[in-house]
Amino acid sequence: MSSAATVYQILNLIAITCAALAGSIAARRRGLDPVGVLCCACITGLGGGLLRDVLLQHGVPASIADPWNPAAAFAAGAVLCFASPQGAAWRILAPVAEAATIGA
Repeated sequence: MSSAATVYQILNLIAITCAALAGSIAARRRGLDPVGVLCCACITGLGGGLLRDVLLQHGVPASIADPWNPAAAFAAGAVLCFASPQGAAWRILAPVAEAATIGA
């Protein structure tokens, strides 16, 4: 794998993880159960890249082709299933995760 592909994959995983964290935080704030939190994490984590790849019609969507992408979204959701999004750290993490998703 070339270095450009590796950088792309790392940035993609960061964006997926940050989007999944943002979705999980929103789900926890609305009082969803762990299954709902995991579903929101996977939908928000994978949805943007899947939509991008489908609209561009450039081969198989990366969310389906690379098994690390759903794993990253699921892992971020699993972390928020056991952590309580309260306090100053979570109020700072949510906007940072959303900004990192847009920037990556």
